[in-house]
Amino acid sequence: SIPGYRNITIGDCNSVVLEIEADSIDYKEVQTKASTVVMRKSTLKQIQKQEKAALKSETVEIEMNSIADLSTSTRRLLLGIQGMSCATCVNAIESNVAKMPGVVSIRVSLVGEKGDVEYEMGDITANEIAQKINAMGFVCNIIQDGKQCGYTEVSVHISGMTCSSCTNSIEKMLLNLEGVKSAAVVLTTEMGKIQYDNNVIGVRTILKSIRDAGFQAEIPSKDTRQEALSHRKTINSWRMTFILCLMLVVPSMIIMYTVSPMKDVVTGLKLKAFLFFLLATPGQYIGGRKFFLTAWKSVVHRSANMDVLISIGGLVSYLYSVAVMLHALLTLKAEPVEVFFETSLMLYTFVSLGRWIE
Repeated sequence: SIPGYRNITIGDCNSVVLEIEADSIDYKEVQTKASTVVMRKSTLKQIQKQEKAALKSETVEIEMNSIADLSTSTRRLLLGIQGMSCATCVNAIESNVAKMPGVVSIRVSLVGEKGDVEYEMGDITANEIAQKINAMGFVCNIIQDGKQCGYTEVSVHISGMTCSSCTNSIEKMLLNLEGVKSAAVVLTTEMGKIQYDNNVIGVRTILKSIRDAGFQAEIPSKDTRQEALSHRKTINSWRMTFILCLMLVVPSMIIMYTVSPMKDVVTGLKLKAFLFFLLATPGQYIGGRKFFLTAWKSVVHRSANMDVLISIGGLVSYLYSVAVMLHALLTLKAEPVEVFFETSLMLYTFVSLGRWIE
């Protein structure tokens, strides 16, 4: 806008090169105009810096808000509750507290006089939950608050399962444990996946519960996983059991068709029945031991599987035969008695063969 101005080249913020007509311009005016341009450029840079600072501040504020939102999570509250007298009290507390906004779940123990509550921190407080229970006529106090609830998943190698009944009983037993969220057991891979709250229950308790139910449980290593997939240990075990049982069954079959039922060892004790007894007695340990151990643990935990059925069949035939044989011996009975020693041996042999093939 200055008269006599031809061209201008801006080198940087501090240098400006002007092409002008020498005698047609007031240099002071040029200097004033140039100073104004430089000041305006400097002001513009300051504004840009302020805008960047404001944008950065806004970004930080947004990020902090996001972090604050993420920090809102489910927490665990442990309460002491007194004044409960029956299951109705427990149901009343659980139903009323569960309806409160922000409460995820609640479990109340009548015997332990405790309540375990999971809640969202942003929606409700521990004091509000305690006050709600107090308002219902119970005495409630906060034992522990502040533990963040989180579920951990663990893989467990479980051996000793024979059928789907075993997997169902293990899953049912695990789900009844306090703190276990889910349990899935696969028979073919002999693996189980359990999700649990590590604030309530630990891996050792889970493993102990499975072992108490009559199975073997351990945290799998790489070798254990490969062995579980190949079933090498289980196959070898059942093959050996079958072979040992077969070594007792074959002589029993020979005795069945070759020894006379009328021949006596002593009066009242037939040779055929006595030979069956000698073969069937070790067979109860060799062939029936696995079934007996699993069946006993299963019965103790008020469940039943195929091992219980096999054990009952084998033991009944053996014990009945022993009783009949002793009765004939004590009464000096001359006639031969019907015994079923070989039945238990055949049962263990054929089931062992089936498990080996399976």
